[in-house]
Amino acid sequence: MLKQRRLARVIENMEREHLEQIIVSSKESIYYLTEIWVDPFERMFALYIHRNGRVVLFGNELFCLKPEEGMETVIGKDGMNPLIDLAAVVQPGKIGIDKSWESRYLIGLMELRHDLVPVNGSAPVDFARLQKDDEELEIMRHAS
Repeated sequence: MLKQRRLARVIENMEREHLEQIIVSSKESIYYLTEIWVDPFERMFALYIHRNGRVVLFGNELFCLKPEEGMETVIGKDGMNPLIDLAAVVQPGKIGIDKSWESRYLIGLMELRHDLVPVNGSAPVDFARLQKDDEELEIMRHAS
C-alpha cells in the first residue's frame, strides 16, 4: 500500500531540492513508501516518483508484485531489459538517483536516454525517513 503521507513528505523534499523526478532503489526506502519488501538480488527493483504525484514501481515477475492503489506497477521478465520500461517513463532533464542504485542500471539508463542529467537524489527520501509519523512511532514502541 502506498503511504500517501510519506510520499507527500518526499515530494515536499523534492521541491526543496529542485527535483522534478527521482528514482528510489533502496529496498528499505521502497518499503518505507509502499510496504512492499523485496530482496531483488541482481534484478532491478526501483520506484519512480514525479513531483506531480505519479509513482511507478518497477520489478520482476519473480517478485509476485500485485497492483497497488496510488501507483502504477511495471513487471519485467528475466531475459528482458527492465530499463526499457523505465526509460519510457522518465522525463527529459534532471533526475535524482538514490545513492544505492547500481551503476550498471544508471549507465544502462543513460545509454537509452541521452537527455537525462543524473544528480544525487537520496535526500528527499532520507530526510522524510528521519521524521517519524504516528504509525512509525507506534511500531517502534511495539518493537521495543
